[in-house]
Amino acid sequence: MVAEASNLPESLIDLVHLTADYKSMLELVRKRDAVSAQVEGNESAKIMRESDMYPCIKALVRFTADAVEEAYRMPLQMPGRFKPLRRRIIAFDETDRTPGDADDSHRIDIGLKAENNILQEQSDEANRKNSIKILYSNMLAVVEVKNKLGHQNQAYAQLLKYSRNMYARQNSCRFVWGLTVCNSDFRICLLCNDRLISSASIDVVKEAGRRLLVTWLVNMSLCDEDKLGRDPTTYQNSKTGEWKIMVFDDGSEDLYKLFTIIDCMRTADRTFGRHTRCYRCIETDLSDDAERDSNNSAEQHNKREIFIKDTWAIVFRESDQKLRDEVSLLREINNKLKDNAELADKYPALVAGGAVKQVGKDGKYFEDSIDNVFSELGEDTMKQLTFRIHKRMAMSPIGEDIRSVKSVNELIIAAADIMEVHSAIRKSAAFFIETYLSTTCLSIAEPQKARKQCMK
Repeated sequence: MVAEASNLPESLIDLVHLTADYKSMLELVRKRDAVSAQVEGNESAKIMRESDMYPCIKALVRFTADAVEEAYRMPLQMPGRFKPLRRRIIAFDETDRTPGDADDSHRIDIGLKAENNILQEQSDEANRKNSIKILYSNMLAVVEVKNKLGHQNQAYAQLLKYSRNMYARQNSCRFVWGLTVCNSDFRICLLCNDRLISSASIDVVKEAGRRLLVTWLVNMSLCDEDKLGRDPTTYQNSKTGEWKIMVFDDGSEDLYKLFTIIDCMRTADRTFGRHTRCYRCIETDLSDDAERDSNNSAEQHNKREIFIKDTWAIVFRESDQKLRDEVSLLREINNKLKDNAELADKYPALVAGGAVKQVGKDGKYFEDSIDNVFSELGEDTMKQLTFRIHKRMAMSPIGEDIRSVKSVNELIIAAADIMEVHSAIRKSAAFFIETYLSTTCLSIAEPQKARKQCMK
């Protein structure tokens, strides 16, 4: 759970640990003891309120961030120097608030965010003001606070509720970080497609516990973007503000194709599962990515619109990966129907598709799968995770939303087109019957007797 801890200079951890320890966590312990020592006989007075814990937790995060930043500003001569300081982890000012972009009324106790380029002066006033707002879209982790040690399961449940909005509001979110605080018991949590993974109890009353927590915060300041749960292949252009998405193509000599996202047609607003996202995009040349004007439309660039589906698909380790593989299925359907002029533009043609690739430390690409994302968690934890591979495919043309039909006649015409394509697939693509019928059905003919019964 404390990623890349072995690569951190011990001297940096010591420096941050001492700073954060005496300025923050001891204050939390003192406040807890002071509350517990109140007048006997008043049971409610002995319980520290959750809101009383907020300032101490925020102070720990702030002082850790300040200590890391100060360490990088000091001309220290340490072996190997430090890893690059990528960000500063701090808490939002507001606590016990509903984020402004939430689609529910759940209030989060504390939200953590990442400030990038902290060693440079920020010149964009609008960006500074926007970073103050508590939003799921710019949140790194949620801290759930309970004032009793026995409320751990309730804290986990709250984190799971919040994670749905983080997946939905962040296009590049692959997994979610969280932190539970039950009195002096801290636990670092990682929420992925199928479960919540929690660290062992971190008792901040003890020095060893405080050191573990500080180590995690320091790591979050120094690690690569993918360790934060973000997908480097879906990113925002710093100049135009446009979102870009890379689609890797298993059937082409080109490693990937780049697209500009126009609209998010479906968000990954689920706590668990495939976390499917769907985008309406336009093709983008790699050469002019940084030069495009964010206000230019698809028509102005004469680019065709593309539909992109992004999902974490379950793959059975022991079986052929082509089973239930949407990319392989669509590619074979395209090959079978490409010469049928009557069906042109009635079914999605695959533009590019395959498993998403990430770049390793050696500069080589590797498949984005659960095994590779969480490999540092250990063999026992990995056995509990469902094996998934990150898949992405780009298709064209894009049809209209079924809810846009204006009459019964339009709906009948659309249904007829669908049935025509499905029928052609069943007739001309024998591979479908043999390979995919066991897992996916487009249509099935009922027995004659059943049809007669339905007509009565």
